[in-house]
Amino acid sequence: MIFGILVSLFIEMSVLHTLSEKINRENDYDKLTGLFTRTKFELASQQFINKNPHSQFIFIDADIRGFKVLNQTYGAEKTDAMLVLFSKALNRAAEGYTGYIGRGYADRFYGLFLISDEHRAINIFRNKLKEICREIKKSDIVFYVKFGIACSNKDEQNVSVQSLTGNASFAKSTIKNNLMYQYAVFTPEMQLQINKEREIESRMEKALSNNEFFVIYQPKISLKTEKIIGAEALVRWNNPEFGVMPPAKFIPTFEKNGFIVNLDFYVYDQVFRFMQKLLDEHKPVVPVSMNMSRNHTNPERFIARFNSIFKKYNIPPSLVEIEIIERTSETGKLMLLETTRLLHKHGFNVAMDDFGSGESSLNMLNTIPVDVLKFDQSFLNPDNYTE
Repeated sequence: MIFGILVSLFIEMSVLHTLSEKINRENDYDKLTGLFTRTKFELASQQFINKNPHSQFIFIDADIRGFKVLNQTYGAEKTDAMLVLFSKALNRAAEGYTGYIGRGYADRFYGLFLISDEHRAINIFRNKLKEICREIKKSDIVFYVKFGIACSNKDEQNVSVQSLTGNASFAKSTIKNNLMYQYAVFTPEMQLQINKEREIESRMEKALSNNEFFVIYQPKISLKTEKIIGAEALVRWNNPEFGVMPPAKFIPTFEKNGFIVNLDFYVYDQVFRFMQKLLDEHKPVVPVSMNMSRNHTNPERFIARFNSIFKKYNIPPSLVEIEIIERTSETGKLMLLETTRLLHKHGFNVAMDDFGSGESSLNMLNTIPVDVLKFDQSFLNPDNYTE
């Protein structure tokens, strides 16, 4: 009897141990590619770094360009095949190096390897990454990849996987919209850029609360009458330490971190307040156009918040013009169409800004009925056209 109980307990413990091993393996290894999961990769990589002090490491951050669209176009089965192909190519590229490769969310892959010479390692990996790109182009479905590369300093103290990931990711972001480049290497200049962005981010919330942002108005003049027929609202930042900052100094950072959405609505309120003041003083008021950044992706939510600000004032909607930016994806075009429809429904005018800066098509204007078209200067440059 006792023997039977012991055997039963032993079997149950064995089953539990087997289940535990299975769960651990599922948590540690990606089912599709067999690579480490991101959590396991980060843990193993950090332990590897800690066991090799005063050593140098190279970090790779890679993904597939437009993976979401590819997944929607070809389906999960084919995009899974892409991911497997990509993971195998990465494994081959890592041959001869000690380190780890892992898969993050969706199409994101990481690699960390021990190196003896930074410049030599970067050159070797550049060639290996080029081979990966050539190999991928031979697949059934051609897709493009991009890589960010970052190296730790040889005598750097407290090297962390998080900092290397951030640096490699930043390098990769610099080639996000450029198919001509497959990889980018993190440089000291990029570190300076990161420091500047962090400085801006540390001040932006307080700046908005303190009304450090202000609006200037660029007049629109009729060539026929030479009279002012409108204005465009442009934002500037009067920073107590750095003085008046042009938008190029802070807008890219705000677009990257999403703060541009809050700034847009702040500008709308400032413009409406100024227009109301002119109306109350019985001064002439011309239509004013304001930018709507690419970060607004939900038309209904945008209109609801925009209207909540607009309704605080007694301004004719015909004096308000929103400048949208063209999108090339079908999803983006549908979003612009709905945004335009809702703005028109409430009596606002819509302008398309920087038309011609992307993959523009005049046919798009048949589906997105804007009131004003603002051509990008490159669109009108004769050097961009051939007979």
